[in-house]
Amino acid sequence: MAASLILGGFLLYHNAKKLLQEHRAEVKEFKMEEAFRNEHEDEIFYTACIQNNISALDRAGIARMKIVAKQRGMTCSEDVLIDKYEKGEKAARDRRKAVASQETKNRILDLQKEERAKEQLCKKYIYLSGLDKRLKECYDRLEMARARLSKLDGNTDTILRGTEAIYSQYAGKETDWAVHGGIASAIAGPAAGVAVAADIQRKNAEIRESNAQLRQAANQFAQPLLLDNIKQKADAKRTVESLERELEETKNKLVEELPQDQLLSRLSPQIVETKTSETGAITATVSYTPATLMIYDTVKASIDGSFKVIIMDGERLAGEAYFTLPYGGSRYAKKLTSICTSLPAGKKGYTFVFKPHNLCAIEL
Repeated sequence: MAASLILGGFLLYHNAKKLLQEHRAEVKEFKMEEAFRNEHEDEIFYTACIQNNISALDRAGIARMKIVAKQRGMTCSEDVLIDKYEKGEKAARDRRKAVASQETKNRILDLQKEERAKEQLCKKYIYLSGLDKRLKECYDRLEMARARLSKLDGNTDTILRGTEAIYSQYAGKETDWAVHGGIASAIAGPAAGVAVAADIQRKNAEIRESNAQLRQAANQFAQPLLLDNIKQKADAKRTVESLERELEETKNKLVEELPQDQLLSRLSPQIVETKTSETGAITATVSYTPATLMIYDTVKASIDGSFKVIIMDGERLAGEAYFTLPYGGSRYAKKLTSICTSLPAGKKGYTFVFKPHNLCAIEL
């Protein structure tokens, strides 16, 4: 008995405590809503007026405004209502500006994030010198090719599973004629059992024919997809094998460390275009002269590696943009694009100076 009373008291206390917490939460929420309404009373009243097509405080507008005030239980003079309307209008205008300002800030932050990601991509190989850069590029290309081949292998399974799923969804299910015939025979006699079994066998034959047609249609749908995937897999496999051979060959390429300024001079880089974004970041596009040269007297080579553009604000270094020569080096012309994100917004009048960074000559 005592245990029951103690348990009952505990449950009663627990429930009362829970109800008290819920009540306090409701009171807190009500007070917050009330505080919001009091703080934004003028703007709420103005919004209500706008919703009732009151866009100007002419005589008709004031008359409608009084109706809105009466509906909301407001007992204010005309001057007070006009004052509330005007204050609410200003508050709404300020709120719209604040929202627009925040949207602009968010857009700028997103743009900065995107630009920094591009800058990091431009710097991917700049810290690698000599043969290391060429090997890393070749290895990265090989890994991408292997990933594509693996994906195509998965595509084959996906096509087959999808075809089977479509077939299973629409294929008819056969009925066991012996079981149903036996049931009919037990209920209505042998003749009925034979008739039911024969009817089920006929229907099963129709289902098998229909399923065969469905299977043929599903296979006809899958066949071109599978053939295309097989062709792509063959191409991807050849690419992987080619890059594997190229990687092994690259390991034995000769490299000569020639003076950096001399290699940059052979490239003769020129700025083609610069663009400045809202963040202040500068995107520069440069061109260079295709260049080959001889190393170790008799070995034909191209220039590879990276160079940079120094961005000057008068005599002060403002930033740097790094350019990496394409895979295979300077043998063929190609425009290069890079970005510098460390510049302030709104600044102009920069000058640009080319400098070598990690240049070398690699055997073709």
